[in-house]
Amino acid sequence: MWLRRLPVWAIVCVLLLVPLVTVIAFDVTGISARWGGESSDYVGYSLPLGQSLAQGKGFMLDGEFSSMAPGFPFIIAATIGLSDSFGLPFDQLFSCILALMLGFSAVVLFQLAIGLFGKISALLAALLWLAYPLTASLLLQPLSETPFVLALVLAVLSYVRAVEDASVRWAYLFAASLLLSVSMLLRPIAVALPFVFVLHLLVLRKWAFPARIKAASVLLLFVVLCLLPNLAWTSSYGQPRLLPGGNAVASIRDGLTFGVEKLSYREAVHVPEGVRSLMLRYAAEQATMQSVPEITSTVLRLAVEYPMETLQLAGMKIVRSLYGTDSGRNETLMILIQLVFLLPLVWGVYRHFRSSGIQCISESLFIIPLIFVYFWGMTFLVLSIVRYMVPAITLLFVFLPAIYSKDEQPLEAVAPYIPGQ
Repeated sequence: MWLRRLPVWAIVCVLLLVPLVTVIAFDVTGISARWGGESSDYVGYSLPLGQSLAQGKGFMLDGEFSSMAPGFPFIIAATIGLSDSFGLPFDQLFSCILALMLGFSAVVLFQLAIGLFGKISALLAALLWLAYPLTASLLLQPLSETPFVLALVLAVLSYVRAVEDASVRWAYLFAASLLLSVSMLLRPIAVALPFVFVLHLLVLRKWAFPARIKAASVLLLFVVLCLLPNLAWTSSYGQPRLLPGGNAVASIRDGLTFGVEKLSYREAVHVPEGVRSLMLRYAAEQATMQSVPEITSTVLRLAVEYPMETLQLAGMKIVRSLYGTDSGRNETLMILIQLVFLLPLVWGVYRHFRSSGIQCISESLFIIPLIFVYFWGMTFLVLSIVRYMVPAITLLFVFLPAIYSKDEQPLEAVAPYIPGQ
């Protein structure tokens, strides 16, 4: 079969070209203008911050140092610099850069899957991820999820390479730590992600327990060391912090009131009458919900007053994490898309790990289901929309060929794939 003889460089080119061609087609046909209106922080926060950095004014928004994660604005600032240097239109250049990031993410997925299923199945998994509507939606407008996905899949690939042998490979572990730090600077949702990797390290039964403790400790130390430049940079503005800031409090409140808060871009979201009453109570008490401890206190207090409604709201947030949109639009379509894509992905994960039983937790790729659960939990805590789940769903595509492949083998049983071979 000619596909089996396709050189790796050709596969890489295909995976890089598909997003580029797609984003150009979206722009030419007007699809981006028509469907790219989903709310994001790009116009209100990321773009102004990137422009401020490019103009040498610092990380300032409305005359004040911003608490937003700096990663995406720095990418914007670098793109503005390239645009000015070469006389290229910024919007088109930035769209192409983000499309290339998506293409490189597909290349990494291919690299992760090829050790399990071979070249053709790995290529199919990467192409189906690019065809996944939620992936394609990242090309409709600039979103920090795009570079974040690339950083995350590279972190997972580095981590898998670090732990797949009988002893840790420290260079790969450092690379994973660096990429986790970059992920945290791109999107605050990754703030506790290193602890997921630590949890997985602690259950790697093929290593002696002291070796697991050493690897976990070194990973956390590397993460902290990689974040020290952020501490030094924020200290120069008089607001030292190791971890990036964000909009967590507002997003958590929004996740408790999304059915009653009237926003210009959000359509009405139907909720049961009891849940609506609970949300109205949260809306009425927003003045006393200005921090995570205050929100926690309010949630616990109202959970006593509205026990069944609190359970209903929790159930809604768990489910809406897999299909909800910020605007409330196209949610029925999103449910259909998830039925077509997400169910096979879950089945592929089950088929891959079922033969190992409880021993599956010692496989290097078991980190992927753990990451999925982490993102699901973090999305549950804030405004529960599926866009926040896209990075975790991306990783599940590694296992998609397991729904039909009979040649599956543990990644630890094969040599790392080297492009060109």
